[in-house]
Amino acid sequence: MDRGILGIACGLPLWLEEPPDEGRLREALDAMARLSGRSPAVPPSAEEAYWMGKDLLTSGSRKDADRGRCWLWVSASMGFAPSVHELASQISEAGPGTKGAPSAAVLVGLVGRWLRLAMPARSVGKPPVHVHVRDTAHAGIDDADMDSAMFETPPGHDTPEPDGTVVVERIGDPLSREGRDIAKRFQHLIGFPQPFKGFLPDPGALSRDFLGCFPWATGLARYMRGQFALLRSAGHTRLRLPPLLLVGPSGCGKTTMLEWLASYCEFASVTMPIGGTHDSAGLSAVSRGWQTGQPSAPVMAISEHGCANPVLILDELDKGVSDLAGRNGSTMGALLAMLQPPADGYRDSYLLAPVDLSNVSFMATANSLAPLSDPIRSRFIIQPVPAPTEEHFDVILGEVIENEAGKLGIRSELLPWVMADDRRWLRTAFVKSGCNIRRLEQAYRILAGDRAAEEESAMCRPN
Repeated sequence: MDRGILGIACGLPLWLEEPPDEGRLREALDAMARLSGRSPAVPPSAEEAYWMGKDLLTSGSRKDADRGRCWLWVSASMGFAPSVHELASQISEAGPGTKGAPSAAVLVGLVGRWLRLAMPARSVGKPPVHVHVRDTAHAGIDDADMDSAMFETPPGHDTPEPDGTVVVERIGDPLSREGRDIAKRFQHLIGFPQPFKGFLPDPGALSRDFLGCFPWATGLARYMRGQFALLRSAGHTRLRLPPLLLVGPSGCGKTTMLEWLASYCEFASVTMPIGGTHDSAGLSAVSRGWQTGQPSAPVMAISEHGCANPVLILDELDKGVSDLAGRNGSTMGALLAMLQPPADGYRDSYLLAPVDLSNVSFMATANSLAPLSDPIRSRFIIQPVPAPTEEHFDVILGEVIENEAGKLGIRSELLPWVMADDRRWLRTAFVKSGCNIRRLEQAYRILAGDRAAEEESAMCRPN
């Protein structure tokens, strides 16, 4: 690498220089562009510089690695937070063994100054990179001194410990045209930690409130109480539940129960109808090159809700095509890959990169276990849900009315009043349907429409 890129007179590499002023950054950017065969008139963006640096670091060549660190320095100097943190790690790991490098104590200070530049990013969720410079014994400083030097907070800065995890470290083929478009579209996701949403409720309160809405699902209430008690006893605060499959007759409230649970715990959730699909039902990614290309459903949920632990509710899983060799993929095949991914993460064919789905909660409903393969069954905790009975009618009707009001965006008091005769008619319809909640919802909607029309006619009738 030429002397213009090596930096100061002693031959210190560019990537070991201090954060630069605008003039030095422009000089370094021009020199790096020429060295890479690019026109200085069209310099790379901070993100492009970051990906060029990361690619060079993995080439195996020491010369390329030094050039990669220089690109990270350029990108970090332009304010790209992932580059700041990667550069800090490179300084701590490779700095002490570099010819002409300063002492360990000086490197510690340099890392700290770079990390302070990234503090605005840390305030919105970027965790600090905790690094230790190698071979520090000769410098007469210990780890505590290093931590103090690296993470000393300037006056007026509040840097609370963030709570999040990086889901997508990087994407594949980032410098292609499509790769650049994807990197721009998901820039908030790539290399940045995503926070955890939701809270761990009191298990007893959860069970009581659940049974207040779904008194016929006592087994499920007991299961949920036990799971949340287990999480609390283990000291967990981040919410993530093992895969759960509710099995029961149509219209017994399975999907509503899962949506209620997600809402109660303030989870971000997405309900995906699986019934009747002939491919992977939108679970898998649509590969690059297609106009409809997009990441897999869990990645889209993480991106759209801005959290690492969304809930995916797969409705009517048993009605999805179960042929693992389906022409356009299958629900079962896609789900198996997500429920038991390789050690390095689930590979998304749109991002061309592994993705961490370990914090995503998968929940599903089915009317029957028969269509589901053994591999699918074995990956879910299966909870049977019975049908309600006539004794639950009053509770269910109250919930139906509240839900209908919510759909219309009004308070339930503003809906037509259910008279005694109306209630008897609804009860009869409910029982004749086999106590099917969905049928009761439909019957109430019809009844409410009739009563609303009668009220409107009465108001318009001349005296």
